Amino acid sequence: MKITGTILVATLVAVLLAGGSVSAEDKDIIRLQSDVVNLQGTVKLLQESLEARNSATAAQIAKMADQINNMSATVLKMSEQVSAIKTENGTANAALLAGSAKTVADTQNVVMPALTEIRKGLEELKEGQRLQAKTISDQLISMKSASEPLPGCKDLKQLADRSANSGYLDDAVSGYREFLTNPSCATDPKLLDVQFGIAEAYFNWKKFDLAVQEYDIFLQKFPANDKTASALLRKGLAHAELKQVTEAKAALTRVTKEFPGTGESANATAKLKELAAPAAGRGARGQ
Repeated sequence: MKITGTILVATLVAVLLAGGSVSAEDKDIIRLQSDVVNLQGTVKLLQESLEARNSATAAQIAKMADQINNMSATVLKMSEQVSAIKTENGTANAALLAGSAKTVADTQNVVMPALTEIRKGLEELKEGQRLQAKTISDQLISMKSASEPLPGCKDLKQLADRSANSGYLDDAVSGYREFLTNPSCATDPKLLDVQFGIAEAYFNWKKFDLAVQEYDIFLQKFPANDKTASALLRKGLAHAELKQVTEAKAALTRVTKEFPGTGESANATAKLKELAAPAAGRGARGQ
C-alpha cells in the first residue's frame, strides 16, 4: 500500500509527539520527510506539464522520482525505528537513541547532497522549459511578422495624426517618433510634417519647453517651407508661456519681418503688443 507524503508526515509527527518531547533527531527526520514530500509534489507537477517532452527529459524526471521515493522509504524506516525506541525501557532507549542519532546523521550525509542535486536538476528543467517557451513565442512572432506586412510610413503618420486629432498627444508623439526612427521613412516627403507634428503635439500638451526644442529642430532641418511662419509663431508663443519674454519677442518679430501680410504676422503683432503692454503700464504709473 502506498502512503502519500502528507499522510506520512502527519503520521510521523503524531508518533513522535505521542512518545513525549521531540528530540533533535526527531526534528531532523521531520525536516527530511518534509523536503522529500515537497520535492515529490514538484516532480509530479513537472511530470504532468512535460508529458509531451522528449524521452530524455522524461527519463531524467523518472530517475529523480525514483530517487525521491527511495529517500521516502528510508525516512519511513527511520520513523519506524524511532517509534520502536519510544516503546522500549529507559536503558534500551538510551542505546537505541544513540544508534538512531548516528543513523540520522549518516542518512543526512547521503540524503542532503542527493536532495541538493535533485533541486539543481529541477531548476535546470524549469529553465529549459522557459527557454523553449520563449523560442516558440519568438518563432510565432516571426511567423506573424512574415505573414503580415509591417506598417508603412503612410500608416505610421496616419495613426499618429489620428491620435493627435483625438487628443491622445502622448500616443501622437510616440507615433511620430516611430516614423522618424524608421530607416525606410528617412527620405519620405512627409518627414517635414511629422517633425512639425511632434512640436505641435508638445505645444497642445502644454509642454512648452519641449515644444520649443522641437520647433528649433524643425526650423534647422527645414529652414524654408510653408510651415516656417507657423513654426516661428508657435515657438514665440511657447516662449511667452514660459515667461521667456526676450526669446518670445525675438521669434515673433522675425515673423512680422519675414512674413508680412500673413495671418501668422498679424497674430505675432498682436502678441508683441500684449507683451509690451505691461511695461508701458508700469511706465505710466511711474509718471
